[in-house]
Amino acid sequence: MKRKEFGVAFKCKIKNYILKYVKGHLTIENYEQLLGFIDNRELKEEIIKELYSIRYIYKVLEGLSVKDELLIMEAKIQILSYSSIYEAIVDYLLFEKFLDTDEVKNLREKITYKHISLPKYCDRCKKHDDKDILFMYKKLEDKEQREIKFKNKLNSLFNIIDFNIYKVDEKGNKILKISSDSLKKELEEFYDYRNMIHIYKKLRDNQKGYKEYTLELAKNAFWRLKPFLEKINEYFERNENDIKLR
Repeated sequence: MKRKEFGVAFKCKIKNYILKYVKGHLTIENYEQLLGFIDNRELKEEIIKELYSIRYIYKVLEGLSVKDELLIMEAKIQILSYSSIYEAIVDYLLFEKFLDTDEVKNLREKITYKHISLPKYCDRCKKHDDKDILFMYKKLEDKEQREIKFKNKLNSLFNIIDFNIYKVDEKGNKILKISSDSLKKELEEFYDYRNMIHIYKKLRDNQKGYKEYTLELAKNAFWRLKPFLEKINEYFERNENDIKLR
């Protein structure tokens, strides 16, 4: 997609200065390498484009030192994009890499009730206290992917992969830096804030003590991505001889 030219908004000198600043601070190369576990090339390319674009926009807004409503928007668009990236990776892992695991099979199961008709001579059983009685049987079916809540998908993924993140001290001892539970709660929070992108929902939830988007939350969404991807890569490196990859 190309922009229609109606004149140059910034002079070349200013534009080149901005581009130099932005491209000098994108720092996404390592993230591209960490996406190597994704065999779906189209998905990987889309995530890389999203990551590049959001970092680009963030650096422009950061360079302008935006304030007030624009600072909130700076945080909002980052949370929206990073949450979408997390969701895409979670969905890919569960429904392409781990589709045949018991964990995912259980995640996809749902109980439905199918109505059955009874013969005429059972009419007297169809009423109780002037209320209709419906006769059904229970059936197990597969949920569609869109029916599964993000929180439940996260629970399943975190049951498969250990996301405890450690650092090593000077003596070589492993010290827990971020617990798996803490990371999962943060990802849930990012996703909840992503859903607040709907303006009416935001206004409605303001009455429930809804908190505004913050730059700190947006930065956390970015900084958590690298350790999240590192733990996924560690899992596949450790289990490459024992698991079947789709």
